[in-house]
Amino acid sequence: MTVATNPTLGNILVDARGMTLYTFGADTQGTSNCTETCLQNWPALTVASGSPAGGSGVTGTLGMITRSDGVKQVTLDGMPLYTFFRDTKPGDANGEGITAFGGLWSVVKVSDAPASGGTTTPGPTRTPLPSGY
Repeated sequence: MTVATNPTLGNILVDARGMTLYTFGADTQGTSNCTETCLQNWPALTVASGSPAGGSGVTGTLGMITRSDGVKQVTLDGMPLYTFFRDTKPGDANGEGITAFGGLWSVVKVSDAPASGGTTTPGPTRTPLPSGY
């Protein structure tokens, strides 16, 4: 994980490939509530082995949870992290402010990385995805 600058959102967290990271408003610390179809649209940030590492500027505590499917998902201050399937290149943040699968999806901004409850400041209002998306 590292920090990147998005022209609209400012400093945000991205994965090793430069893809934007998100939190899900329906999650709680230590628990992911994104399963099945949700994960097809919002892939969990995972590690095959070892511990997650943060680059320069990454604040907060990195950790992992074990999902119900046995996969190790990366967390920041206990909140599970995800990417978005509609982000096709580094710097895209197409998932910011979308309400889908029972919660609000928010880009993890460096200045307001989730310390508790997984809340980040939402960006521009976006049209919600169709039901079941």
